[in-house]
Amino acid sequence: MTVLVAHKPGARAPAVLDAGVAEARRRRCALVVVNVDHGYAVRTQGGLDATQAAELETDLRARGVEARVHLATGPDAAAVIADEVVARAVAVLVIGHRRRSPVGKLLLGSTAQRLILTADCPVLTVKA
Repeated sequence: MTVLVAHKPGARAPAVLDAGVAEARRRRCALVVVNVDHGYAVRTQGGLDATQAAELETDLRARGVEARVHLATGPDAAAVIADEVVARAVAVLVIGHRRRSPVGKLLLGSTAQRLILTADCPVLTVKA
């Protein structure tokens, strides 16, 4: 079994990663961090490059967990992450969440909300 963390660099990222490490330790299983880049020619705010991914993987392993960082590409982050959940037989999905107004969700969508409603495993949401 695996703990999967949906990772997007930013202010909430450390809290989400901490929760993922804690879950991996508690469940005694591997940690996979998935970072989704939307695949545009200009790197989006959420995408990591290979060097950043390697540094993150090294940091997580130094914290005492078997860890792997997976860089994925796709226009729909929720769909990419949901596919990873199924492919990896995930025990728990760890995601960051921020409070948004109903209008904000309607206009912009919510990756976290879609994952909470559709994931085939328990979802741990983390607010920084």
